[in-house]
Amino acid sequence: MHNPTRSTNPWLKLPAGNSGAELNLVCFPYAGGHGALFTAWAKRLPTRVQVIGVELPGRMSRLHEQPFTRITDVVPCVAAAIAALSRPAAFFGHSLGALLAFETARWIRRECGALPLKLIVSGRRAPHLRQPNRLLHTADDRELVNLLKRWGGTPPEVLGDTELLAFLLPVLRADIELVDTYSYRDEPPLECPIAAFAGVGDPETRGAALDAWSMHTNSRFERHMFPGDHWFIRSSEAHVLRTLEHVACV
Repeated sequence: MHNPTRSTNPWLKLPAGNSGAELNLVCFPYAGGHGALFTAWAKRLPTRVQVIGVELPGRMSRLHEQPFTRITDVVPCVAAAIAALSRPAAFFGHSLGALLAFETARWIRRECGALPLKLIVSGRRAPHLRQPNRLLHTADDRELVNLLKRWGGTPPEVLGDTELLAFLLPVLRADIELVDTYSYRDEPPLECPIAAFAGVGDPETRGAALDAWSMHTNSRFERHMFPGDHWFIRSSEAHVLRTLEHVACV
């Protein structure tokens, strides 16, 4: 355990200040995302919460690093960075980030005998459920852009900017490969509570696909539904943050 307020580890993005925080909220990004997307939440959550964004290689301050393509390579690096922090931590991850948060919690349990206080998963079906047999990361650039259009969540001005796409697409392709190559392995359920967030219009998390997260905890499980589709964390952000504060801090 080291400095409770700052980290020089490239895997973690912390906003300045907030030395009086009581809880680290470690946020894992969705495909193509970066840590600063979540540290912006720090101004809208109570000061007792220190928001920490996980920063994967290939973006923002790590732009010139090669993106990872295997979750098994990412998790030990993120887990080691988190283990070096003081304060209790809760994990939040959206979409790809939910898988990363889940596997990081399991890695820390195996290697350190510790657990987050809460695991909050968002916009992702339970990890043991069979995923569609597809290799989207092998699509060419035009197909990837069309996928982005269908998925939503990417501003039209980005989709129409060839220079921005030149930076975005390699990172997105690598992040999609993280999901495409993910292989769930059985382990005992976690002892920490799990909360699952989803948009009512998101087909990824319909019905049992979301509730199946309950199999991965021996503690409390709760589900929270929000107006919107897969990107409800943006369209219903105020509602999400109110719920996140309650779930993480109680």
